[in-house]
Amino acid sequence: MFEKKNLLLIVVYAALFCMVSALCLFIGWGVWNTYQRQTAPAGEPSNQPGVSIPFLPSAVPLPTATPAPDPRPVGFYEGLASLNSYKLKIRTLFTGPKAVDYNENISTTSYNQNGDQLYTKVENTSSSEDEPTKKTTVSEQYRLGQKYCQRSTSDGETESELSEASPLQQTMTDAIFNLFDITVATKDAKFIGAETINGVPANHFTFTVSGLGTSGAEVTQSQGEYWVAQDGQYLVKYRVTMEMRSGPAGDPKTETIHVEIQTEVSEINTAITVQMPPDCK
Repeated sequence: MFEKKNLLLIVVYAALFCMVSALCLFIGWGVWNTYQRQTAPAGEPSNQPGVSIPFLPSAVPLPTATPAPDPRPVGFYEGLASLNSYKLKIRTLFTGPKAVDYNENISTTSYNQNGDQLYTKVENTSSSEDEPTKKTTVSEQYRLGQKYCQRSTSDGETESELSEASPLQQTMTDAIFNLFDITVATKDAKFIGAETINGVPANHFTFTVSGLGTSGAEVTQSQGEYWVAQDGQYLVKYRVTMEMRSGPAGDPKTETIHVEIQTEVSEINTAITVQMPPDCK
């Protein structure tokens, strides 16, 4: 019985060996025949019979993946310094934790490097439990070279003051300003696509807002996105919306905090002109 079993195994192994050898011979013969046909002189048929091997495809180059653009913008003020002129708008909105708590700040800046012209307007609207009626204040600053005009408006009344900085003061002010910059969050940045924003070819990204909900509060909104100029890698547009609440919606005891931050650069390298107001000449 043992000898018959061994004999059966030998026969099986021998059959497998013959099948593998035949398959290798068949493939090798087809490859050799293909080579003979390709290398035969023009007009002279190969002396080998043709063998078709449909399961041996020709080499096809794989497509090269295009790398995603760099999601990291340069420093905020570094990017602005690379422009000859621009208009910058920054808006921040904070509401909560109580319904009466409101603070909106809108800053608009126009700048032209030619003539060192600068105009900044800041509008602030706020209310609180102590002052539930919303109140808006406006402050403006004009600068032409070393001449400054500061204007403020509150309760319908405007005050203005004209001053001039010495070269020493202006140099020190510029040096202090250049010590600091702002970098925006780009954690887990995801490339959305190339778009044109305010006439500037830019790359659009979304990102994850981290750090919310660590106190156990419910995160109801968390969106962040920004656009980076393809030429110069400066920030063209940036906006974030965040919201958290301490309890269920509709509960009078629930506190909700809502935050919006938006920046946008427009009128890039255009003919911006800043003029002093009549009360500051």
